[in-house]
Amino acid sequence: SAMEALVLSAAVSWRVFRFLELACTVVFMVLVQCMVRAEVAKLGQGFCAKQAVAEADRKEEMLRIVRADLVSFREATFRQKADADKDLAQRFAKYDQDLACSLQKADAAAALALQQ
Repeated sequence: SAMEALVLSAAVSWRVFRFLELACTVVFMVLVQCMVRAEVAKLGQGFCAKQAVAEADRKEEMLRIVRADLVSFREATFRQKADADKDLAQRFAKYDQDLACSLQKADAAAALALQQ
């Protein structure tokens, strides 16, 4: 009877030990899972931050390209306007010269007509 009680007690304590071992394993696995989730979340946040920085860099590069294009377009426009102004000034100078030459010819023709 004492032996049966001892065996029963040992069996119960073995079951309690197995239960405690299982419970500790479950707690350990839950803790590991929480740590893994936290690390994954941290990595995910880092990845999102890197993505945001890369996106900002890409937008900044696009803005820089657009600004450079606008500057070159403005310079080309001003250059075309300056060329057009220069061409117009040359045309006016030529017209003035042609007009002066025509007036001189008319004056000479009038003077010749008066002499006759």
